[in-house]
Amino acid sequence: KVTLQQKLMTGESREKFDPCSLLLWSSMPCVCWMLCWSFATDGLEPLRFIARLEVQQRHWLYISIGLSCLNAMTLNLAQLFVTKHLGAVGSQLIAQAKSVLTILGGMAVFKEQVTEVELVGFAVVLFGVYLFARLEEPDKRQAPSGSGMLKQQPVTAGK
Repeated sequence: KVTLQQKLMTGESREKFDPCSLLLWSSMPCVCWMLCWSFATDGLEPLRFIARLEVQQRHWLYISIGLSCLNAMTLNLAQLFVTKHLGAVGSQLIAQAKSVLTILGGMAVFKEQVTEVELVGFAVVLFGVYLFARLEEPDKRQAPSGSGMLKQQPVTAGK
Protein backbone atom coordinates (compact mmCIF):
# COMPACT_ATOMS: atom_id res chain seq x y z
CA LYS A 1 0.00 0.00 0.00
CA VAL A 2 2.73 2.45 0.97
CA THR A 3 4.71 1.66 -2.18
CA LEU A 4 1.66 2.39 -4.33
CA GLN A 5 1.11 5.65 -2.45
CA GLN A 6 4.74 6.60 -3.07
CA LYS A 7 4.40 5.84 -6.78
CA LEU A 8 1.26 7.97 -7.03
CA MET A 9 2.85 10.94 -5.26
CA THR A 10 6.29 10.84 -6.86
CA GLY A 11 5.84 9.08 -10.21
CA GLU A 12 4.24 10.22 -13.43
CA SER A 13 0.96 11.03 -11.66
CA ARG A 14 2.57 13.30 -9.03
CA GLU A 15 0.80 16.35 -10.45
CA LYS A 16 -2.59 14.72 -9.76
CA PHE A 17 -1.90 13.25 -6.31
CA ASP A 18 -0.56 15.33 -3.48
CA PRO A 19 -0.99 13.85 0.03
CA CYS A 20 -4.33 15.62 0.63
CA SER A 21 -5.96 14.48 -2.60
CA LEU A 22 -4.57 10.96 -2.20
CA LEU A 23 -6.08 10.77 1.29
CA LEU A 24 -9.43 11.90 -0.08
CA TRP A 25 -9.45 9.36 -2.91
CA SER A 26 -8.27 6.47 -0.75
CA SER A 27 -10.76 7.30 2.03
CA MET A 28 -13.85 6.96 -0.17
CA PRO A 29 -13.56 3.21 -0.82
CA CYS A 30 -12.62 2.65 2.82
CA VAL A 31 -15.77 4.42 4.04
CA CYS A 32 -17.94 2.39 1.64
CA TRP A 33 -16.27 -0.87 2.67
CA MET A 34 -16.62 -0.14 6.39
CA LEU A 35 -20.29 0.86 6.07
CA CYS A 36 -21.03 -2.39 4.22
CA TRP A 37 -19.07 -4.39 6.79
CA SER A 38 -20.87 -2.66 9.66
CA PHE A 39 -24.30 -3.40 8.17
CA ALA A 40 -23.28 -7.00 7.45
CA THR A 41 -22.03 -7.68 10.97
CA ASP A 42 -24.14 -5.40 13.19
CA GLY A 43 -27.19 -4.64 11.11
CA LEU A 44 -29.13 -1.57 12.20
CA GLU A 45 -28.48 -2.08 15.92
CA PRO A 46 -25.90 0.77 16.22
CA LEU A 47 -28.41 3.20 14.66
CA ARG A 48 -31.15 2.00 16.99
CA PHE A 49 -28.83 2.43 19.96
CA ILE A 50 -28.01 6.01 18.92
CA ALA A 51 -31.71 6.77 18.44
CA ARG A 52 -32.39 5.65 22.05
CA LEU A 53 -29.81 8.05 23.49
CA GLU A 54 -30.80 11.34 25.03
CA VAL A 55 -30.05 14.44 22.99
CA GLN A 56 -27.07 15.49 25.10
CA GLN A 57 -25.59 11.96 25.05
CA ARG A 58 -26.01 11.86 21.27
CA HIS A 59 -24.36 15.27 21.03
CA TRP A 60 -21.26 14.05 22.95
CA LEU A 61 -21.18 10.84 20.94
CA TYR A 62 -21.08 12.84 17.69
CA ILE A 63 -18.32 15.09 19.07
CA SER A 64 -16.31 12.05 20.18
CA ILE A 65 -16.67 10.36 16.80
CA GLY A 66 -15.76 13.60 15.02
CA LEU A 67 -12.62 14.06 17.14
CA SER A 68 -11.66 10.45 16.53
CA CYS A 69 -12.06 10.97 12.77
CA LEU A 70 -10.02 14.18 12.92
CA ASN A 71 -7.25 12.37 14.79
CA ALA A 72 -7.22 9.51 12.26
CA MET A 73 -7.19 11.95 9.33
CA THR A 74 -4.28 13.87 10.83
CA LEU A 75 -2.23 10.72 11.40
CA ASN A 76 -2.97 9.36 7.92
CA LEU A 77 -2.11 12.69 6.31
CA ALA A 78 1.15 12.88 8.25
CA GLN A 79 2.00 9.35 7.09
CA LEU A 80 1.38 10.35 3.47
CA PHE A 81 3.65 13.40 3.77
CA VAL A 82 6.39 11.23 5.31
CA THR A 83 5.95 8.67 2.51
CA LYS A 84 6.17 11.39 -0.12
CA HIS A 85 9.41 12.81 1.26
CA LEU A 86 11.18 9.69 2.57
CA GLY A 87 9.73 6.97 0.37
CA ALA A 88 8.01 3.73 1.30
CA VAL A 89 11.01 2.05 2.92
CA GLY A 90 12.07 5.21 4.74
CA SER A 91 8.63 5.66 6.25
CA GLN A 92 8.62 2.04 7.45
CA LEU A 93 12.05 2.52 9.02
CA ILE A 94 10.87 5.67 10.77
CA ALA A 95 7.90 3.70 12.14
CA GLN A 96 10.27 1.07 13.57
CA ALA A 97 12.52 3.70 15.13
CA LYS A 98 9.43 5.43 16.55
CA SER A 99 8.38 2.29 18.40
CA VAL A 100 11.82 2.03 20.00
CA LEU A 101 11.62 5.68 21.06
CA THR A 102 8.14 5.09 22.48
CA ILE A 103 9.43 2.26 24.67
CA LEU A 104 12.43 4.32 25.77
CA GLY A 105 10.07 7.18 26.66
CA GLY A 106 7.98 4.76 28.72
CA MET A 107 11.13 3.67 30.53
CA ALA A 108 12.09 7.26 31.32
CA VAL A 109 8.67 8.64 32.23
CA PHE A 110 6.78 5.66 33.68
CA LYS A 111 9.76 3.61 34.93
CA GLU A 112 8.79 0.69 32.66
CA GLN A 113 10.92 -2.43 32.94
CA VAL A 114 12.55 -3.75 29.76
CA THR A 115 14.07 -7.22 29.47
CA GLU A 116 17.47 -7.97 27.98
CA VAL A 117 15.82 -9.63 24.97
CA GLU A 118 13.83 -6.46 24.29
CA LEU A 119 17.00 -4.35 24.55
CA VAL A 120 18.73 -6.61 22.02
CA GLY A 121 15.70 -6.27 19.74
CA PHE A 122 15.81 -2.48 20.03
CA ALA A 123 19.52 -2.48 19.22
CA VAL A 124 18.93 -4.65 16.14
CA VAL A 125 16.13 -2.37 14.92
CA LEU A 126 18.21 0.78 15.40
CA PHE A 127 21.23 -0.84 13.76
CA GLY A 128 19.04 -1.83 10.79
CA VAL A 129 17.78 1.75 10.43
CA TYR A 130 21.36 3.04 10.61
CA LEU A 131 22.61 0.44 8.13
CA PHE A 132 19.85 1.21 5.64
CA ALA A 133 20.57 4.95 5.88
CA ARG A 134 24.28 4.34 5.24
CA LEU A 135 23.68 1.96 2.33
CA GLU A 136 21.12 4.26 0.72
CA GLU A 137 23.31 7.37 0.99
CA PRO A 138 25.10 6.88 -2.37
CA ASP A 139 21.71 6.39 -4.08
CA LYS A 140 20.40 9.65 -2.63
CA ARG A 141 23.27 11.60 -4.10
CA GLN A 142 22.56 10.21 -7.57
CA ALA A 143 18.75 10.56 -7.37
CA PRO A 144 17.26 12.90 -9.98
CA SER A 145 15.42 15.99 -8.78
CA GLY A 146 11.74 15.40 -7.91
CA SER A 147 12.11 11.67 -7.32
CA GLY A 148 10.77 11.88 -3.80
CA MET A 149 14.17 11.12 -2.29
CA LEU A 150 16.11 13.72 -0.40
CA LYS A 151 19.23 14.87 -2.20
CA GLN A 152 22.32 15.69 -0.24
CA GLN A 153 24.44 18.58 -1.37
CA PRO A 154 28.12 17.79 -1.80
CA VAL A 155 30.38 19.42 0.73
CA THR A 156 33.07 21.59 -0.82
CA ALA A 157 36.31 22.46 0.90
CA GLY A 158 36.84 26.05 1.92
CA LYS A 159 33.19 27.02 2.33
